[in-house]
Formats: sequence, structure tokens, C-alpha cells
Amino acid sequence: MKAPSSFRQLLRNLHFAAKAPPAQILLYPGHKVHQRLWSAKNNEIIPLPHADKIAPVLASIPAGGNYATSRTTWAAELTKGLFGPHSKIDDFLILPIHQDSELVACLGWTQECSAIRSIMADASTVRRTFRMAWALESARSECQGMRWVLSRCDRLVAAVRPNGEILALSPSASDLLKSLEVGPFHYFHTGEPEVPTQLAQALAKKSAGQVRLNKSCTARFDPIGSMSDAWQPVIGVEFSVEKAPPLHLPPPTSRLTPVERQVYELIKTGATNKEISQRRGTAFATTKNQVSTIMAKMGVSRRHHLMIHGTGPISHFAQLNNPGMNGVTSSMR
Repeated sequence: MKAPSSFRQLLRNLHFAAKAPPAQILLYPGHKVHQRLWSAKNNEIIPLPHADKIAPVLASIPAGGNYATSRTTWAAELTKGLFGPHSKIDDFLILPIHQDSELVACLGWTQECSAIRSIMADASTVRRTFRMAWALESARSECQGMRWVLSRCDRLVAAVRPNGEILALSPSASDLLKSLEVGPFHYFHTGEPEVPTQLAQALAKKSAGQVRLNKSCTARFDPIGSMSDAWQPVIGVEFSVEKAPPLHLPPPTSRLTPVERQVYELIKTGATNKEISQRRGTAFATTKNQVSTIMAKMGVSRRHHLMIHGTGPISHFAQLNNPGMNGVTSSMR
């Protein structure tokens, strides 16, 4: 992509601070997926085709280190990894930039640059200029993420950085993240939500466009904003929670035996135990036991519930709260 306006402003500031603009700028060295290389030759910010090759070299760059030439091992290896084994490594002067102990960029100048002595003498000014631009772009991209979330505040959305840092959350997404298990006692101590580990790893690797967080929750993510107006990546995440399928329960009467079903039909007519005994020609005690069994199987505690709610909500609710009834176990409660 072409360098955005904020990045072009950074180049102008670096030109003023170093008396010469850099020929190459490596952005996000620590993020393999999000690494970008800017070149003065075509003024474009492009992804690195072989990011894995330079990962060991970048890990060896000392924090707060000064500029390096081809005499430094890591600078020579970095140049070869970026431009190939046949590149003229003597032509580059490289200045690493750290922000909060994290390597955020490497600036490169050619040795033919007329202001090379000035750069070597005042590396601190160049670093300060870059860090100020980095902070401004970080704030701008954060506002961009907040605007994206506000425009979708009625949904489960969040704006995050590739390292998992949360920039903005919709209220419903905040409640969702707090309900997910992201670490022991995390919310007890801070009360602030955190991106689940598996999502943060996927953001850093960009291994997929969506990640399954648990049995019912999935996260989908895409870059926020157009790549033409930002040089710090911000990712929009939308969570989706699957609704459990409706539980189809058999009618309560399906658990009754044929004899019990006959007694149940007489109960619904308002017949007493004595009347049922007379109609069916059975002993009163037998009918009484049958009615008690029917009430237990239907999940009711009062006889009139059989007459009013025999196939209604009470009986269905009872199925969920009585383990072992017709295959309904306690795990379904």
C-alpha cells in the first residue's frame, strides 16, 4: 500500500531530525504476520515475504541499542534476510527503535547518505522523533477503533491490537468477556475484561478469520478501516453466541402405563378416588396408590394440578427438575 498521510508526516519529521530521510523502515518487527517494510524507492509499505527468516535476528537486537553497521552481526544478518544473501550489506546503517522494551521499528540509511555522520552523532533525536510519531499514530488508531465500536454498540464487538490489547468494547461484549474463563481470579482482582488467550494468539498469528472460544461462543475478526489510512493495525472482533436448540420433551402422559392413563382420564373429569374405584371395579387402596404414582410421574404435588395443568408448563418444568425421568438426566438441568 502507499504510505498514508500520517506516515509521510513521520518521514518529513525524520528528514528534519536526521538531515536525511531513511531509505528503509521495518515496522512491527516482533509481529511476524503484521511486519511491514517501507522503501523510499517506491514509497510503499509492503508485507515481508519471508518473515520467519529474520525472527531470530530480531530477537538478538539489544534493547536500547545504538545504530549498527555491517560490522555488527545482527545488522548484517538482518540485511541479508530482508534483501537476500547477495545484498551489499556495507551500504546500510541501521537504527533500532524500542518502545516500552518492545522493538517497534528498524530504520535504515545507506552509507552513501551525506548526513550519515549527523545521524550517527544524534541518534537520540531520531529516536525521540519516531517515538512521538508512534504515540500519535497509536492514539489515532485507538480513536478509529473506538469509532468502529460505537457504530456497532448494539452488538458484541471489540477493537483490539494484534497483541490482544483491548482498545474499546461494547457493553454487551464486556459482559461476555467477563463471563468467559480467562484466568483464575482475574476479575476478582481487577474487574476489567481481558481477551481470551486463544483469541489473542489467533490475532497475533492471524491463523484464521474466526476462533471458537467455547462450546457456544465464536469470535470473528477483520482489520478496522482501510489500509490506506493507517500504519498501526487495529482489529475489529465480533462475538457470536449460539442459542441452544429448543428442548423437545415428550408429553408427560407418555410415562404412564395404559391402566394409569385410564385413571388419569377419569381424574381430569373431576372423579374422586371412590368414584374411580367404583367405575373401574378396583379396590379403593389400589386406586389411591395409582393416583399417587400418576402424580409423581407427572411431577405435580396437588391433585388439581392434574386437572388444570396435566400437559402444561408445570409438568414440563418438572421433567427438568426430576433426574431420571424418561431419560432426562441431571446434566440437562
